[in-house]
Amino acid sequence: MTLDIIAFTLAAFYLATAFVMLMVGLIDSMSPPLSTRCRRCSHWMTDLRREPAPTCLRCRLHLWGQS
Repeated sequence: MTLDIIAFTLAAFYLATAFVMLMVGLIDSMSPPLSTRCRRCSHWMTDLRREPAPTCLRCRLHLWGQS
């Protein structure tokens, strides 16, 4: 009986933890995406990251490969 209670409590704890992690991850994606231009190459992109100076994936990968 005690092991059943412990198992159920751990399962409920893991479920609550997963739910909270999903909610924290969805907070950033609640706002609608913006269509904007990249600051380096003027390539049109959809900005989900809400950066002050948006950078497209192509420029981010190019910069990451140089370092």
